[in-house]
Amino acid sequence: MWSWGSASCKGVAHTREASRKQDAVRSFALPNPIDGFALVICDGAGSSPKGGEGASLACLSFTRAIKRYFAVHEALPARPHFEEWMDDARDLIATVASRHQLEMKDYATTLVVAIASPAGLVTAQVGDGAIVVRDAETSSWNCPSWPQQGEYASTTFFITSDSEPDLQVSQLDHRVSAIVAFSDGLERLALNFFDRKPYPRFFDAMVRPFDQLNGCGRSIELSERLWAFLSSEKVCARTEDDKTLVIAVQ
Repeated sequence: MWSWGSASCKGVAHTREASRKQDAVRSFALPNPIDGFALVICDGAGSSPKGGEGASLACLSFTRAIKRYFAVHEALPARPHFEEWMDDARDLIATVASRHQLEMKDYATTLVVAIASPAGLVTAQVGDGAIVVRDAETSSWNCPSWPQQGEYASTTFFITSDSEPDLQVSQLDHRVSAIVAFSDGLERLALNFFDRKPYPRFFDAMVRPFDQLNGCGRSIELSERLWAFLSSEKVCARTEDDKTLVIAVQ
């Protein structure tokens, strides 16, 4: 069974501009007998007038698709499923954009998805943000879903692009004991971009309180502690962007 916490904090830049938070997040246990866990994080483009709305729409669309899938399946989804769900999310955003006489690119958002079961883990990603996991046997940390960066500095990819989105799907065929997923506001704190590896000490410290939990489900107490961490002066001094974090342990 899984225990987890999640938090999403508005960046100081959006607070200063009196604009809405651009991140959206969902995290939930999968129904029995799968005994799994899923999360979705979307980060709307600050340069897009409706990036936050696009993130919320994409997050909702993928959450519904995952729940519908596991209502009738037990195996982890494969790339064709994610491609179908991506099309559904794009169609939803296009419909909303048309109602407001806007274009789909006005709702630009990234996507990070992780789905875990006793059989392994599958991730899907378009754009920045990352997923880091702890191997159940070796306790080592690795990053199956690394941030995607565009041609120029501080650029990335979006599911709402005019061309086919650069969807990255990765599957691990062994059990993981912890999952940590986050939006791009935490990348520089958690990832070593020179070696393209996660910082083990950061993740060991963040996961330790969750390893000590009794019971399963979402911990309100630890979720509040995650929010306090994300909104702390120490973190906000490193990034003015929105910050979203999900930590889950089995």
